[in-house]
Amino acid sequence: MFKYYKYFLLLCTLLNAGEAFSQEKLRLYGKVTSSEGEIIDFATVRLEGVNAKAKAVNAKTNGVSFSTLSGSEGRYAIDVPKGEYTITVKALGYESFTQKISINALNTGDTAAILRINPANSYDVILTPHIEQLGEVLVVSTALSRVQESAYNAVALDAKALHNSAVDLAGALAKAPGVKLRESGGLGSDMHFSLDGFSGRHIKFFIDGVPLEGAGNSFGINNIPINFAERIEVYRGVVPVGFGADALGGVVNIVTGERRRSFVDASYSFGSFNTHKSYLNMRHTTDAGLYVEVNAFQNYSDNSYHVFTPVKNLDNGQIDEAVIERVRRFNDTYHNETLILKVGIVGRPFADKISLALNLSQSEKELQNGVRQEIVFGRKRNDASSVMPSFEYRKRNLIVKNLSLALTANYNRNHTHNLDTATSLFNWRGESRYNNGKLGEQSYQDGRFQNNNYNSTVNAGYNLGETHGFAFNHVLTVADRRSTGDSENQSASSLMSKLSRKNISGLSYTLRYERLANFSVFLKRYNQYSSGPRNQATGGSYDYVLFSESAGATGYGAAATGFFLHDFQAKLSYEKAFRLPTTDELFGDEDLELGAMELKPERSDNVNLSLSYSRVFGLHSVYLQAGVLRRDTKDYIRRVTNRYTGGLFYASHENHGRVLTTGLNAELHYDYSRLFSFGGSLSSQNIRDAEPLAVGSSSQPSTTCGVRVPNIPYFFLNADGSAHFTDLFVKGAVLTATYGLIYVKDFPLYWENHGSAATKLRVPDQLSHDLTIVYSFPGGRYNLSLECRNFTDSRLYDNFSLQKPGRAFYGKLRFFFGK
Repeated sequence: MFKYYKYFLLLCTLLNAGEAFSQEKLRLYGKVTSSEGEIIDFATVRLEGVNAKAKAVNAKTNGVSFSTLSGSEGRYAIDVPKGEYTITVKALGYESFTQKISINALNTGDTAAILRINPANSYDVILTPHIEQLGEVLVVSTALSRVQESAYNAVALDAKALHNSAVDLAGALAKAPGVKLRESGGLGSDMHFSLDGFSGRHIKFFIDGVPLEGAGNSFGINNIPINFAERIEVYRGVVPVGFGADALGGVVNIVTGERRRSFVDASYSFGSFNTHKSYLNMRHTTDAGLYVEVNAFQNYSDNSYHVFTPVKNLDNGQIDEAVIERVRRFNDTYHNETLILKVGIVGRPFADKISLALNLSQSEKELQNGVRQEIVFGRKRNDASSVMPSFEYRKRNLIVKNLSLALTANYNRNHTHNLDTATSLFNWRGESRYNNGKLGEQSYQDGRFQNNNYNSTVNAGYNLGETHGFAFNHVLTVADRRSTGDSENQSASSLMSKLSRKNISGLSYTLRYERLANFSVFLKRYNQYSSGPRNQATGGSYDYVLFSESAGATGYGAAATGFFLHDFQAKLSYEKAFRLPTTDELFGDEDLELGAMELKPERSDNVNLSLSYSRVFGLHSVYLQAGVLRRDTKDYIRRVTNRYTGGLFYASHENHGRVLTTGLNAELHYDYSRLFSFGGSLSSQNIRDAEPLAVGSSSQPSTTCGVRVPNIPYFFLNADGSAHFTDLFVKGAVLTATYGLIYVKDFPLYWENHGSAATKLRVPDQLSHDLTIVYSFPGGRYNLSLECRNFTDSRLYDNFSLQKPGRAFYGKLRFFFGK
């Protein structure tokens, strides 16, 4: 595979080759910074000359390109003939800068003399942060993001564009190509995230490059507000070494931003089903670089929406599936609260950043039903709390120039309490019946568990000039779970201690070819030790023994990208990847998810190929992208739902031989002068069982080989369009109206070739329509939004039989004060 990369880079270089002008060339150079003193890297610097010849020369590209990107120190350099130009500088999150300049020949002679840096041709640019007033998600193009400029198949979502809306972090992620979120209900419900067919724990989440794994139920993407993030980076398939992740499907990195400023950002939203959300972020930074920051948010909802379902007759215990009633959810209240305190120093000679943080969070959730809607609970609930101190240190140019170091460490102690002690059974009408002295609606629970999670990361990098780059990463993750409740009323597996320890190391080398192309090759080492209960019995019975196991593997890969014809970018990447089982897969959640200590690490050969086009011409902006992927996965870990003794449903995980995934995705975004914009993405994925033999057999052929893996969406799309009206009611104000839709094609719950087509259970087609209106007063200080989600009141299901909310209305008030 690696031998093809040199041809890939050569092709990109040849496509960029053009006629070089023999005129005398001078170097314009400078530095791009923000009005707050921050270095801005990967800003686009474009020169447009007054004559055709001048526009076509750039010594670094030796082609038709007349633009460049600022480097890691915010510096840029571009070689052009003398003459008059218009310089335009753009960067994500900042207002564009445009200025006419004149570049004059001050030196003559050989090339060395011509290219000598001369203060007369030095031009520094200062950009002003852009206060977002629009309502749509902006998919960042290559020229605006270091994520897209890299060789990895990735996109970046501008979360600031949604800060005035009532959408949450998960809702913003749903706009990314290849992403599907599967919710089991309303606010705070269980959520499964999938990317290109890989779901749940195949995807790893990070906040500012720090793993989110082990944070607990009280702090996750389904309850973090969108205002918490500045942008969201989504890496698909092949993952950079810097994350140190064992992720087959990809990585989501939530970037909170670190601006040297003082501000207050506060918002409150309210809506249907008695839903209330509030957010407060305050930061003050002194001239000496000392900063203090407070981040606080809460979510509350009764989740009292209507569902359509058969209702159990409590007298005879029967359910008439032919009779469907409209009933209201009555045991589904959810709330969570989070407080994050930070103190630190930025911009000092000994450190770019040193910070200490304390994250406190808690949540409480009533459980209306289990993994099927037919199972109804009237008193069952769980709650969780978390305390997480953390430390962070970052320094560029450590000791020597171009040497960087980043260290992070955190400890997270979270407690969970699962409570199921009711003496009655309930149905969907809210009726109850005494359960003949039996405690617990599902099974008696009053279990308390303490999870201790430790995480530390080391990232070191060294750049040899602008051509060669080296990086090293190591991540240590330890998870320890212990029961702290009453031992008399807990199962044998709950009382056993559980331990998982992961060590993941990575080393990479990157070759950059004059910003036209770059190539990366990397090596990763995975190690895991786990200890916990393992069920030796079969047929729905239980016999747990303490079991321990170690696993190790070595992965490798490469990624390359190249720019050609100025506006096109191609990316190709491959990785021999491994994923180690998570603590929830190994040990369960002590409630509706059963553990599976026998799970083996997943192995996969991942290939990505994509082509994108980005162009700004006049008042028009266009971004197009199309990609294909292939995943050949062995020991694939899939989530299954099984019925056990007593007719109860539980979810668990199992290895499934070999699975072959192919897929394609495409996206389009168009913007006209910030007056009108539209865009969308679609994803098609073909996930097939490729294991020729039946599970547990050495000779019997599998009846599902070549069949689509069930219970996974395989075609879905989203689209949105926005219109922006300026100076409406008040000069400088902006009103944005946005329409969005999401469509998911129906998919089977079980194997397609098993059973009769007439009785086959399927998750139906979904088509959801949303409307949003955002009004921002001049300067973006005061903002108001109104939203209607699912305005056609469609019956929506991400999971079989688990209905999501119908039509809902939300409003949001946001205030922003800052420098």
